[in-house]
Amino acid sequence: MKKNIYIKLFFILIFTLTTLSANTLSKQEFTILFKDNLTKKYTKQSFKLCGELCINSDDDIIYLDNAYKEYTLSKDSFNNIFSRHTYSLKNSKNLFKSGKKDEILPVVKSKEYIQELKLAFKKLNKVNDIYHRKISDNLYLLYVFDTPESMKYVTNIDIKRLKLENIKEIAVENLTKYYNNIGATIIHKDIKNSKGVYILSAKHNYEASIIVNKKFLIDKGIKIEGDIVIFIPARDAVMIVDSKDKVALKVASTISKKGYSELPYKISPYGYILKDKKIVKLVND
Repeated sequence: MKKNIYIKLFFILIFTLTTLSANTLSKQEFTILFKDNLTKKYTKQSFKLCGELCINSDDDIIYLDNAYKEYTLSKDSFNNIFSRHTYSLKNSKNLFKSGKKDEILPVVKSKEYIQELKLAFKKLNKVNDIYHRKISDNLYLLYVFDTPESMKYVTNIDIKRLKLENIKEIAVENLTKYYNNIGATIIHKDIKNSKGVYILSAKHNYEASIIVNKKFLIDKGIKIEGDIVIFIPARDAVMIVDSKDKVALKVASTISKKGYSELPYKISPYGYILKDKKIVKLVND
């Protein structure tokens, strides 16, 4: 009985997933088709696959996460999406040479993701220059330049060039502005014999990044007696509970583990306690 309740809560609490139809390209098929189209369009450049949703060009690595997400969530054709994203790729170098600090946003990735990045760069005989820092037991913080036209990871070269010694503070401030601009909301869901669970909705892109923006949650007035505990099974699936609420912790943990196994862009099945100056993985959650 309890298991059924948790499964029900899972579908209530986690946002509706897009179900791929039989005609929808898989990530690997999408990547191959994108690469083939790039090769036809830019005949003087060389393109190679470097992983799922990852293509290596002569002087850069192209990540197709946003393009594939748009493809699966919209009814638009592959050709239209290819045209939009190749336009952004064509102009990305000029966009990011401007180095606007207000374009930098934080993204949270798993240890497995970092390992995959290293392997991708190794296969290409390149050094992984993407700037990243460990923030918890199995979580890493990366940064992106995010504009309406394109998205690109911040590199160690960018850090030096733009003198971004305080990049985390800059990115968190930008994240707050982003949440406010898009009207990010925190929804409360009641759970019997519990204070319930909070869910952050931020248009399916930077929900997980809330783990480095505790102040935003406090300013939004969430009611927590103990420490804030955040579960981030996937990039756009976030649950926030009170560390003193055992019932909510158990429900969120069960949902998170299931979500981690089923949701795209997975990050972690665990909960994380937000302390003053550190993020601690919840033990025995």
